Amino acid sequence: MNTEAATAGASSSGLWLRFLSGPDIDALGISNADIVAAVEDAVRAQGEGRAVLEPRVHLVPDNNGAGHFNVLRGHLSAPGVSGVKVVGDFVSNYADILVEASRLTEPEPLLRTGAVKPGAFVVPYGTVSAVELDLLDVMDKVVVDDWREAQSGRFGALRRHVDSGRLSAATLHAELGQIVTGQLPGRERADERILFWHRGLAILDIAVGLAILRRAEQQDAGTMLRYR
Repeated sequence: MNTEAATAGASSSGLWLRFLSGPDIDALGISNADIVAAVEDAVRAQGEGRAVLEPRVHLVPDNNGAGHFNVLRGHLSAPGVSGVKVVGDFVSNYADILVEASRLTEPEPLLRTGAVKPGAFVVPYGTVSAVELDLLDVMDKVVVDDWREAQSGRFGALRRHVDSGRLSAATLHAELGQIVTGQLPGRERADERILFWHRGLAILDIAVGLAILRRAEQQDAGTMLRYR
């Protein structure tokens, strides 16, 4: 997160926004523990039904497969904050070696199913699949961050598994929020093979952004920009 812009409040002289640059955020002293706590609270809120999530949508320019935008939206009921995140996934953002792989519909798997040993914890990620189609056949539990999100769009590390029916509501073990809130168990045996597909949730960015904003307000950090 390089910038944050959020409402600072209204006054008799107008409505102002607090703009935080990357260096501003670095200077706040936000720790990894602060970030983990904010994320955990957001996931717990999701599991308890105190969050609103809309599956991401994609804006795909006519650029011959060079990239697209992801648009994510979410709301946390407490403290009552909403947000929109726009992410550009473009070939030029990465090393040149990925240029052709991003345009393939059947890329070479980077993880072979046979390499997954008892006790493994697998986290596939990316716009295109880098795992074999039979990967889920050896998994004891499959967890996603949000099932509606997992079904949405044309991209994702397990897109083929959803489209082919290998990953479905029947084969899914749990959403992450269900495990955090204790509704369903996480790891129960040391030898379980567990896969977690994390597509990314807007509420996590909202929660971390809010933590950053609150710290900035305490330190009066950033630049105040007049909105009206």
